[in-house]
Amino acid sequence: MESQGTKREQTQAVASGDKEQLERSAEMFEMILQSAPEVAENYLPLKEIYRQLTRIADLKRVTKGLAQVYLDSGQPEMAAKEYLEVFKIDPNDREIASRLDEIGYPGADSTALKLQMELQEIKNSCLLKQRELEGAEEAFLRACVKVRDARRGDDDQTRAILEAIEAKKESETQQLLAERERWLTEGEAQVFNQITESIRKKADKIIQDDELHDIRKSVKQAEKLLASSDSIFQQEWKRISEEREKDFHHSIEEVKERGELELRSAWQELVARLEQEQAAADIALRKVKEEVRELQARLKSCSTGLQRATGVSPAQPSSVQEREERIPSEVVVVAPRGLQTVREHTERTAHEPSTRKTSRDEVGKALGAILVQHGVVSRERLDEAIARQAKDHKPLGQILVECGHVKEEDIINALVAQAGVPYLPLDNYEISDEVATMLPKEIVMKHTLMPVDRIAGTLLVAMGIPLNKEQKEEIQRHLGTMKVSYFISTWSHIKQKHEQHYA
Repeated sequence: MESQGTKREQTQAVASGDKEQLERSAEMFEMILQSAPEVAENYLPLKEIYRQLTRIADLKRVTKGLAQVYLDSGQPEMAAKEYLEVFKIDPNDREIASRLDEIGYPGADSTALKLQMELQEIKNSCLLKQRELEGAEEAFLRACVKVRDARRGDDDQTRAILEAIEAKKESETQQLLAERERWLTEGEAQVFNQITESIRKKADKIIQDDELHDIRKSVKQAEKLLASSDSIFQQEWKRISEEREKDFHHSIEEVKERGELELRSAWQELVARLEQEQAAADIALRKVKEEVRELQARLKSCSTGLQRATGVSPAQPSSVQEREERIPSEVVVVAPRGLQTVREHTERTAHEPSTRKTSRDEVGKALGAILVQHGVVSRERLDEAIARQAKDHKPLGQILVECGHVKEEDIINALVAQAGVPYLPLDNYEISDEVATMLPKEIVMKHTLMPVDRIAGTLLVAMGIPLNKEQKEEIQRHLGTMKVSYFISTWSHIKQKHEQHYA
């Protein structure tokens, strides 16, 4: 059972985001319910919507209506469960108590049914928590693998760090090499000019000051000094070059050492961060395990209480993965009685091995039979459309509309009758991008579909042509455990939604 805090959070989420869409969905399902109030499955989506919108009065009304449908179909126990749901919402509802008495579930039986409902809710919670546990275990294992690989240096993040640091080291090394080349090219001329200028000034000073007190001897001394400039330059250039080469190699070593330090530091930070993630995943896993143990204890306690109330040991689930399906895979609207014979004929001939037709051919054949039977189109025009279908490979109904033989509304009415599913107008239905991408574009286009909305764990899908079993199984494979409710809609509306979301 959900806590009151959880319910409040859900209510706030609905109020802040999807309330308008849910309100529109409620209006649509109310119309469907009005068209076939005797079908139990038509009540279930409304119950879920009103529960999310916290529209208590509507929730009670729909739940009571569903209970009455169960009563009319000879399922008093199912009716009692629905009445007890209302009883949980409003314990002071005297009508519920009297209805339970009327169908033979007073006193202890009512208590037992409450316990059965509570037991089922706990099973549902166990299912969700079991999936959460599996996810937590997978997350913890992934975190452990990341830490192990990071410590070995085998993970992508460590390799990315190493590559970045190596690239930085290479860039700095190339920069030092470029500076060295530039200095070797320019430095020699600079040193030579500096030494030559220094020696020239010194020679000029010798002559000017007549250091040897004999001008001829002083001039010879200056000339001798100038002649030695090349030797002096070579000695000085060798000394400076050796010093610069030492500085260069020292800088190269500094780049290497700095790179090693950066790598070690970044790797240690990465491992520390991954270890923190591992610890957090471990804590989350322990928490979920504890919650699973608490649910199992509640499950055992509730089972014991139910046994005491009924005197019968309840069948224990083989797995906590058993759950109650609140929304059916299809919301069914019963076809008018006059069309039952045609539908039965279609279902029989669909499985005959002698007529190996495509699903579109089967649908078109049944649709054409319905249209002819109700005088919507003549046999001659139907044959003409069937002949054109062999060339165009379009749905038969679409060809009939394009030729002007029938209206799109006639096709929709026939498809609703044929498929036994309700009509869903899409012109004013706002579809989110998130919902539109829940099925691959190729599948949507291939089968003329449009994902419309997601209510609880069910995806509402509009189809322009009824799907066969294999096609529905193909769609189900893409959705996993999510349920699907199918509706009929017009091709023009579906095409408009395709252009909005897949163009």
